[in-house]
Amino acid sequence: MTESLQFTIKNIEIKGTPFKILLQNENGPCALLAIVNLLLISPQHKRINYSLTELLEKKTSTVSLDEVNQVLANIALQSNTEMKGSNGADMDQLLELLPHLHTGLNINPKFDGTFEDSNEMALFRMFKIPIVHGWVIETLSKYSYESAQQVLLKAAEGDEEAVGEATLIQLFFDETGTQLTQNGLAYLNTILEEKGFVVLFRNDHFSTIYKENNQLYSLVTDLGYRRRKDIVWENIKSIDGSEDTFCDGNLDTIDLKMGGEEKDFKIKKNDNNKNNEFDPELTSKSLKEEMLQIENDKEIAKQLQQEEDMKSKRKSQKKKKVVKRQSSAIPTPKKDPIAEKKTSATDCVVM
Repeated sequence: MTESLQFTIKNIEIKGTPFKILLQNENGPCALLAIVNLLLISPQHKRINYSLTELLEKKTSTVSLDEVNQVLANIALQSNTEMKGSNGADMDQLLELLPHLHTGLNINPKFDGTFEDSNEMALFRMFKIPIVHGWVIETLSKYSYESAQQVLLKAAEGDEEAVGEATLIQLFFDETGTQLTQNGLAYLNTILEEKGFVVLFRNDHFSTIYKENNQLYSLVTDLGYRRRKDIVWENIKSIDGSEDTFCDGNLDTIDLKMGGEEKDFKIKKNDNNKNNEFDPELTSKSLKEEMLQIENDKEIAKQLQQEEDMKSKRKSQKKKKVVKRQSSAIPTPKKDPIAEKKTSATDCVVM
C-alpha cells in the first residue's frame, strides 16, 4: 500500500551548499524522484520549493510517499492557480496524476526529440520543469514510439506499403535498446541551458540532469551509495555507461579504480566536512575494504540498470514479435538505412 512507501533521505553538498535528496525505493528512478530532487536542488525553483525543503528538514532518515505527494499538490496549487494544460486539462485533472508519479506515466517520445503532448506533459509544466529525451533519429523523426508500433503492426498484418518503414523501425529499435542515440546526445547538449536542470526520460526511467561547461551530469540516487556523501553526480560520457564517472558536489571526478597494493582513490580533504568517513587519514586496510564495497555497490547498480533496460526491451519486443516471425518477408536494405550522420558537436553524453 502507498501508505507504507518510504523514501530514504541522503545529505549531500553541492558547491558547498547542503541539500537533502531522496533515493530510489522499489519503484526505481521514478518521475516523482526526479521532480522532487530537481525542485530541491535547482536555484531556479527556490521560490516554490520552500515547503518541500521544510518537510525534509524535519526528517532524519526517511519520508513517506503520502507526505511528499501532499507537499507537491500544495506547490502546484500555490504556483499554478490559473494553470491550464495545453490539451484543455484543468488543475483537478493534473492533480489526479500525482499519485502515478511514483509508479508510471504514459509518456510517448517522438524521434525528433520532442514528446506527444498529454496531461503528463502538462504535469511537468505545472512544476515548471523541462522534460527531455535522447531517443533521436533523423530518418524516422516523423514517428513517435506509439505511431512506430502501429507501423510494425500494419506490416505484421500484411500491409505491403508498411513493410519498408517497418524494416527501418525494426532496425532502429534493435540498435537502440537503451533508448539513446549519438544524435540524441548531441541534441541534448544543444538544447539544455548552461547550469540548467531538466528531467531526462529514458526506458521508462526519469533522472535529474544538470549541465555545466558542456558536460552533462545525472544526480546519483542509487540506494547503494546512500553512505557515500561524496558521490553526488555521474558524468555521462557514453550511451551504455561504460565510460561514465562519478563526481562530487564540486563536479570533481572521484576515481574508484584500484590497482594492486596502490589505491587510486582521489579524495580531497574538506575542513567543512569533518565527519567525512572517507578521510584520507584512514588506514590502508580500511580504505581497501571500503573500495571493495564501493566496487560491489557499483557492480550491483550496473546490474540493476541492465536488468531494467532488458525489461524495457523485452516489453517492446513483445509488441514486435509478429513482425519478427515475418522478417523473411521484409526486404533487407542494401545499406544501413538508419545510419546516423556523425557529429562532433559534443564530447558530453547522457546515460
